[in-house]
Amino acid sequence: MDCPIIIDGQVIGIVSLVAFNEEQYKQFMEKKESLLSFIQGLIDLINSKIIEKQQTEKLLLFSKKIEAITDSVHEGILALDEYGNIIHLNPSAEDLLGIKKKDYIGKNISALIRDRNKLLKIKKGMEFNDSDLFFEVKGEKIRMLCSARPLSSNNVIKGVVLTLKSFNEFSKIAYRMIDIGSKYTFDDILGISHAIKNVKEQAMKAARSNSTILIRGESGTGKELFARAIHSRSLRSEGPFVTLNCAAIPESLLESELFGYEGGAFTGAKKDGKPGKFKLASGGTIFLDEIGDMTLYLQAKLLRVLEEKEIEPVGGIKTIPIDVRIIAATNRNLEDMIAKGEFREDLYYRLNVIPLHIPPLRKRKEDINILVNTFIAKYAKLLNKDIKRMSIEARTKIEKYPWPGNVRELENTIEYAVIMCSEVVISDKHLPKRILQNVKDTYDLQNVSGEQSIKLLSDSLEKKIILDTINKFGNDTKAKEKAAAMLGISLSTLYRRLRQ
Repeated sequence: MDCPIIIDGQVIGIVSLVAFNEEQYKQFMEKKESLLSFIQGLIDLINSKIIEKQQTEKLLLFSKKIEAITDSVHEGILALDEYGNIIHLNPSAEDLLGIKKKDYIGKNISALIRDRNKLLKIKKGMEFNDSDLFFEVKGEKIRMLCSARPLSSNNVIKGVVLTLKSFNEFSKIAYRMIDIGSKYTFDDILGISHAIKNVKEQAMKAARSNSTILIRGESGTGKELFARAIHSRSLRSEGPFVTLNCAAIPESLLESELFGYEGGAFTGAKKDGKPGKFKLASGGTIFLDEIGDMTLYLQAKLLRVLEEKEIEPVGGIKTIPIDVRIIAATNRNLEDMIAKGEFREDLYYRLNVIPLHIPPLRKRKEDINILVNTFIAKYAKLLNKDIKRMSIEARTKIEKYPWPGNVRELENTIEYAVIMCSEVVISDKHLPKRILQNVKDTYDLQNVSGEQSIKLLSDSLEKKIILDTINKFGNDTKAKEKAAAMLGISLSTLYRRLRQ
């Protein structure tokens, strides 16, 4: 009496009843129906156990595949059961949080997250995306971008999967994305003069090192352009380039902008804190413009950063190691400031490892033509105008002007001329009045005595230009902002020139 074991249409075995004598055979035949029913029940049991084993093996294989996938992704992954207990975390989550899998499997997620509102959302199986969330490990807060996805069956929450991304890494990526359109190289620094070629050559050599660079030069000479070109040519070119103007931010805020702050560090601070520019620049370059305007207190903190390669956020108790190249810039005479006790001598030497001096435009007159042509082409295209060139008369006046605002002032002047010009050629009538008037007043050589030096003439002209511009716009703060923009210099530089 045989009965086959069939699974998925295939015979995988047979259950047989064998009679060893006539007596047993008679008994089998008398109880044939009940015996067949019994055998069929036995086969059904065997089938169910085989199928259960196959399903278990499939689930185990699937689980191993899922685990292999989650272990290979860069994002941190934490899987929770319906009670919020951690049932899996991948190596990326271990690295991001600085924990070991074996220490947290079986623990509740509340051991890592203290935010009650977020915990409630997670335990209720509520979905959210890239939420700013702090994890707490051994008393240290770690900022993450966290997303939650519920796992449900028949509308019943059976668990939650959390994915984690480093907030700091995300910030760096954002900085790089913002900076993509402004990635300058040394080819963007225009000029044929020996002066500009020499400083470009020095900067190219300096770019391949990690040493600190101090860029000196008047306002508008292109110090930030040089800093960006150095970064683009450096071994850190794939890292972020972060800028900070030390004169543009109030002293009370500058420290937190540089070094960041912990939550609740001061009145008005974000409860979760904020990373500073140094932390955002990690792996890249930070450009500190107008370093000469930094207070002595912050100079001391910056010196510590240069010496120890670490920062301490405002309100923090722990230092954070950083990997940042510093490029500083100033238009002030730091040596005079050191003599007056306004700038730390030790910081000066730390910053001045590789000094670069950007020459003013008046000392590289041969570069004016190429700059004028470039700016005409730029703004004619931008403003959709068919302007081809500048007249000889206008170009002569441009070349005679001393350009106290340097390349920035020249670019502003050409932009103005392109806007004013409705013809194919820019003539002197399209130039700003200050160019025409001051060239006329200053370069009437018959009225200049032989004893008057070029330096005195330049200073006198600069003073007149600044005062005329102030008289034109007014003497309040907003008026001075407009005057500074017209002159192509910063507001802080304008105030300094007025004091002088």
